[in-house]
Amino acid sequence: MLEADGMMIRGGSIVGTGPGGFRSMNYCVNIGGMRVCHPLLELGRDDLRAFIAGRPCAVRDESGELWREDATNADTDHFRAFVRHEIVPRAKGRNPRLLETLTRTMNLIAEEDDMLSSQARELLLSKVRPLGQLPSEGFLVSPDMAQVERPLARRVIDRVLLLALGRDARIETASIETCLDGLGESGFVSNIQGNLAVSYNKNGLRIEPMDAFRARRKKL
Repeated sequence: MLEADGMMIRGGSIVGTGPGGFRSMNYCVNIGGMRVCHPLLELGRDDLRAFIAGRPCAVRDESGELWREDATNADTDHFRAFVRHEIVPRAKGRNPRLLETLTRTMNLIAEEDDMLSSQARELLLSKVRPLGQLPSEGFLVSPDMAQVERPLARRVIDRVLLLALGRDARIETASIETCLDGLGESGFVSNIQGNLAVSYNKNGLRIEPMDAFRARRKKL
């Protein structure tokens, strides 16, 4: 995520991501059972600095500074700094109320993203079952998912692949679309990232390691 005048903008909204990359940062999140809130997201950097400078109780460091700047903030080789120094000033030249406009738009996107995420979680629990004890063993997606609208089904498949490949995996759009294309298509077989096999029959869409798929096919 990138800080632009105090507002958090996801870098994925520029370099490429799903709709969630355009949403605002959550105002409150649950981290390890603790509720953490970010009350200053809509304030600009100048507003924050003015607030700190105006506080009589503000503490200066050994150099007399009231805040510290990350050295990479000025290095435009870093994408977040490039956005902050090159893109944001030009955009604000066209629209002085850029911060307010983006905040409003991103908050609307966040509300819709949260709603769809909640629906996707419900479908994940009701329409997807594991094929083994470990997520890496794969999943079976109910045939009913073929009737779910594609944008919502896309979110479910994205979560299934993330579980199968591990939380650090970068799920490819092509992999998600391949799975969606297979839903409802009897006899469908394909290979996607992570050497996962995707196949469909009357029982649903199976997403499993290729070795497991081949071993199962040999038994048949």
